Amino acid sequence: MWDFLPGLYWSVDVQQIRPGAIVYMVHPQKLVQGKPVPLIVTQRYGNGKVLYHGVEELFRWRFRTGDVYYGRYWVQLLRYLAHSRAAAAEGSAELIADRKAYQAGDPVTLRLRFLNERLIPTDGDGVQLVVETAGTGQQRIKLTRLPEAANVFEGQLAHPAPGKYHAFVGTPTFPHAPPAADFEVRASERESRSLRADAAELTLAASQTGGKTYTLATASRLAGDIPPGLPVPLEPESPLKIWNHWLVLLTFCGLLTLEWMLRKRWRLV
Repeated sequence: MWDFLPGLYWSVDVQQIRPGAIVYMVHPQKLVQGKPVPLIVTQRYGNGKVLYHGVEELFRWRFRTGDVYYGRYWVQLLRYLAHSRAAAAEGSAELIADRKAYQAGDPVTLRLRFLNERLIPTDGDGVQLVVETAGTGQQRIKLTRLPEAANVFEGQLAHPAPGKYHAFVGTPTFPHAPPAADFEVRASERESRSLRADAAELTLAASQTGGKTYTLATASRLAGDIPPGLPVPLEPESPLKIWNHWLVLLTFCGLLTLEWMLRKRWRLV
């Protein structure tokens, strides 16, 4: 999807990131002090979250798609920020996945953020998740503490099989329901993810069906390679005006004469 969306042409060159901030998007080319310029960053402030945008051209995502991606981004962003505040009000923790849907083979990053400092384990790897899915049962994932945030633990589920997953915190225990997150792993959609033409497959399909393949460099030969077809008249032939034709008049007169002769013969007149 990122390759399909229009590009952004303006950004703020942030010099540094505060401790505990999470960078979600960076500039692909700009560097500041040898590091990519961050464009979308979140930071916890009190019981809530602050989201920073270093660009103001996200409206370009609406080009030819409307609110398919643009509207979805802002709706999910508001839900994400509101959810963090609601979780903070409960005084527990929140478990999130970096995405809601994954392709088969993509790693799943799970992050647990403690909103209550009293529940933070002292060990750097003292958090374990239980991941459930239909057909494969349960598996456990160990999360480790992030160096830049003492209350955030992160881990990955490598090479998950397609299916719907439910993850929740197994260790440590919580006074209420443990934080949980749901995500889905879908089968590979290589055709929709990679929009670049596969020349090898096109050539193979053309050879098996008796056709030919062309590129932009050879497209000029297409018209000459089309075989000539049968001639097709562009206009119909001139219509025959039957009503004004002399044969119609002769036939009509002949029928009247024949009727008169038959009536005379059978003495009907």
